Amino acid sequence: MSPSTFALLEALQCALGLKAKTLHVFSDSEVMVKQMSGEYSCRSPRLYSLNWLCRKLARSLDFSISHVRREHNTEANGLASAAARRKLC
Repeated sequence: MSPSTFALLEALQCALGLKAKTLHVFSDSEVMVKQMSGEYSCRSPRLYSLNWLCRKLARSLDFSISHVRREHNTEANGLASAAARRKLC
């Protein structure tokens, strides 16, 4: 499963729970960014429903997403990895 997609789902749910109107996401997952922007389709049967849910929730917001290369995102990548390890264990 894609940790980036789970993180995006969490961010979308959090934004909606806080009644945010706008959400801009920065991600080092180029595939996920292109899937969310409609440039790529999700071909993984395991991720399709998760991707569909993210796209549906994003339509409830003024949503945008940008790709950030991993080498320019080291601090955020470390924090995300640490959070994922805590949640999965």
